[in-house]
Amino acid sequence: MTKISIRNLSVFYDGQPALRDVTIDIPANQITVVFGPSHAGKSTLLRSLNRLNDLIENEEIRVEGQVLLDGQEIYRPGMDLKKLDEIIKQDVGLTYKLLRYINSAFFGLPNKIKSVKQALVLLGEKTIKNWISFIALASMGVDKPEELLVMTIVRARFCETLAPYFHLADRRDDSFLMGLFSLIDAFLDRPLSAILQDIPIDDPIKRALLGESNSLGEIYQYSLSYEKAAWGNLQNPIVAQTKEFTPYSLYLDALKWGQKLYLESK
Repeated sequence: MTKISIRNLSVFYDGQPALRDVTIDIPANQITVVFGPSHAGKSTLLRSLNRLNDLIENEEIRVEGQVLLDGQEIYRPGMDLKKLDEIIKQDVGLTYKLLRYINSAFFGLPNKIKSVKQALVLLGEKTIKNWISFIALASMGVDKPEELLVMTIVRARFCETLAPYFHLADRRDDSFLMGLFSLIDAFLDRPLSAILQDIPIDDPIKRALLGESNSLGEIYQYSLSYEKAAWGNLQNPIVAQTKEFTPYSLYLDALKWGQKLYLESK
């Protein structure tokens, strides 16, 4: 089974090639050794696999080709880390919160992270989005009980982890967002239906939050029933349960994750 698939990868520093047209498959659960003469591009290749080249300052980096991790393109167009770096550095409070978060016991990194750019690269797009969503939500709830914020992020995480068990592994991000917005009416003291009209999120998420029946709605209703211990309402059992992964273990993990995120991001 292939874990990492590299296709026609080339890397340029200030227009000069450091790596040219590399194609290789790296299998899962095996040791892969990269060797060659000095200046052959070994370090550039390894940095390319986790985007550490993005941390290099004062050089223009250009990457061509593909690096697929579990079939997902890590260089796909998405979040502009350079622009986000500039925005966060303009806000002293956000900079402090981000560096405190990345250097917390939540991640347990061996070395202290000292720059916003380094933190963004190490966190990755998905974790950054979750953190930004949390910070935005917290800013709306400054006059609300902290339990409301913790409950919201625990529910978001629970919905996210439930998604694969409802055959929706590719909708994990949508499931997280659904849980995150599920209590926004309590934060803003407005009807949920009115708030959702003003938020640019996908219609299936809105419909699920408004109680309409769809695949995301099944996850949402399951999470609500589980929170209330309404076991009789859990008509749709999670598929492929094992002793290691049960609804209880998933919810417990979500609870621990949410509490840690809240404490480390304060």
